[in-house]
Amino acid sequence: MPSENISAGIDNGSLTKTANGKYNAIVTRGGKVHVSVTATMENGEKKSMGTMEFRAKYLPTPQGMIGNIRVKGRMSKAEILTYGEIKARYDEAFEFNSIPVVKSFSMYCTYKGLPVTKTATNGFFTEEMKVIISKLRSGEKIFFDDIKSVGADKIERSLTLVITVQ
Repeated sequence: MPSENISAGIDNGSLTKTANGKYNAIVTRGGKVHVSVTATMENGEKKSMGTMEFRAKYLPTPQGMIGNIRVKGRMSKAEILTYGEIKARYDEAFEFNSIPVVKSFSMYCTYKGLPVTKTATNGFFTEEMKVIISKLRSGEKIFFDDIKSVGADKIERSLTLVITVQ
C-alpha cells in the first residue's frame, strides 16, 4: 500500500504528516493516546487498519544557555558577546530532535553602581545589552530571567540563566 493512501489520527491531540509514513504528534494532555490508521483502497473505500495505544509524555523543560553554559556558569565578556544570544535546549539525554525557540528574555545586572533591567523580544541581545555587557567587570553577575521558551508542544516555559563575568 503506498504511503500516500495511509492516514493516521489521534484521539488526544493532533498528528502532522512530516514524510512518507512519519508523523509528529502534539497531545493535549499526557497519558494514554490512541492512534488509528486508515487506508484508502484502490476503489476509494476507506478501511480501518487498526488502533494502537501509546503512552504520551510532555516535552521536558529546556535549559537556558549561552554557548555551552547551561543554567549557571562563568564566561568572558568577549565570549558572551560573540555568542550574542540565549538559546533553549533540552538535556543531552533527550532522545528527540526538537529545538525550542526563545521568544523573549530579561537581563538584570548592576551597571555603574545601579541595578539595570533590559528586555529582548527574541533570543538575541539588544544593542543596549551589548554595551552594558562590554563594560561589566570580572566577577559581576548577569541574570537572564523570564526566558520565554516555546517547544514543539506550543507550551511556553520560563527559564533562568546566571553568568558570572570572568
